Amino acid sequence: MAITLPVYINTERQDVGDPGGTGEFPGTPIAILVNGDTQVATSGIPRGLLVGVRATCSADAGTVTIRVYSDVSKTDELYNVGLDLSASPFKSSDTLAQGIPFFAAPYFTMQCSTDPNATVFITFYVKAMAGNS
Repeated sequence: MAITLPVYINTERQDVGDPGGTGEFPGTPIAILVNGDTQVATSGIPRGLLVGVRATCSADAGTVTIRVYSDVSKTDELYNVGLDLSASPFKSSDTLAQGIPFFAAPYFTMQCSTDPNATVFITFYVKAMAGNS
């Protein structure tokens, strides 16, 4: 009987900067990256299971809506969540009971219901998935 263990990918804490308002930020989605891996920095994590997300800010950002897409053109939305960052300590997270598989680098955008005038940081929880390139 085989034993399967989850292997989490150490993802980059995404510094999306100050969104500068309440519109979708950025206009072109950002790839979810492996922490410290410059080889993946332009293309993102190639495959895996998205199992959650965490957002932090140093000020009131209201509800932060995070959308994850299957590609940079935003044709297929894989995941959408609203996190409440309206009260101190301005941190929130969401985890999924069942991971969402992806087979090409996923991209994300965020949108704040209140302009925080501060940097928003997003960290994705991703499990590794075996496969051939």
